[in-house]
Amino acid sequence: MNQPDPFDPEALRYTPPQRPAHKPVGLCKLPRPRRGEPFLGGPIPLSWASAAVRLPGKSWHVASALWFVGIRARDKSATVQLTPKTLRRFGLNKMGVSRALRHLETAGLVRVERASGRRSVVTILPAPRPEQE
Repeated sequence: MNQPDPFDPEALRYTPPQRPAHKPVGLCKLPRPRRGEPFLGGPIPLSWASAAVRLPGKSWHVASALWFVGIRARDKSATVQLTPKTLRRFGLNKMGVSRALRHLETAGLVRVERASGRRSVVTILPAPRPEQE
């Protein structure tokens, strides 16, 4: 008596899981900050940001932190100081900030007033005009 073979090779075939359908591109919205959550605002001139992102190291991180503090200030002041809390928020340390401020200063994006034993006072400047070639 021949019995059918219980082994079915098709049962062992891998079938990838079905992916959920994505929303059409036009319907996706940017995430909004939660109530009370700090956020980056603007406007930040694109010419200024473009110059900062080209600088080495943590320059863009420090630049973002400077704008964050300046925009959040009641008077929207261009002159700011980076607090330890802001450094933690942006994952920065004092040495990295010091180097980045030198790069930003050399690029003409900020003016830095340094005093021994005190936090640097930084003024965000307008982006320098690109040189005509």
